[in-house]
Amino acid sequence: LAAVNAISAAIAGAQEHGPMVLTAVEQLKSLTGARAAWFRLLEGDTLMITRQVGLSEKFLRERSAMDVHTADGGRIAQQGLPTVLTVANLEPENQRIIREEGFDHILLVPVKGKTSVIGSFGLGQERHRDYTAEELEFLTVTGHQVGIAIENLRLMEQIIRSHREWISTFDSIDDLILVHDSDYRILKLNRAVLKRLDKSIADIVFHRCEQV
Repeated sequence: LAAVNAISAAIAGAQEHGPMVLTAVEQLKSLTGARAAWFRLLEGDTLMITRQVGLSEKFLRERSAMDVHTADGGRIAQQGLPTVLTVANLEPENQRIIREEGFDHILLVPVKGKTSVIGSFGLGQERHRDYTAEELEFLTVTGHQVGIAIENLRLMEQIIRSHREWISTFDSIDDLILVHDSDYRILKLNRAVLKRLDKSIADIVFHRCEQV
């Protein structure tokens, strides 16, 4: 319940996805007793570690990026349920790295958005342990909630960035530029319009063109 509350609070109060994901990583590490925990975000054909707790610098240097076309990367990108990877199940080049990190196995938890897997949580365990069906179900649901939250926050970040770019671009133009909707209510305008009309932005935005 403490983990649920912490993750839910982080999602509700998040303005960027990074800090929210870090909270989830910390809570899942504590909850499962993992030696280390991390989050990989799918960017194109690459799974990148963006947040982690407990991983060594060497691991991050060698395995921070993972190609989805490799066996291990494909397993993460295509999985729909939590998967336990023992050292023996890994590609030979990864076995040494995992042993050096002190892991007996890695539990991979898919992070699924609205329609597809967008990343994964990795939980490195130093000892063998079994996972109950309830634990795996909880981890799956948590991954899905975090995935939807990440998609929503990234969309919001894109909107804000687009808005800032619009302001930066059109405020540098001397021509009068405004955007209105189908009812001719003014939605956006550049600095030149404000200067020409000698009014505050509150007196213009959401008012009809004819009124302004």
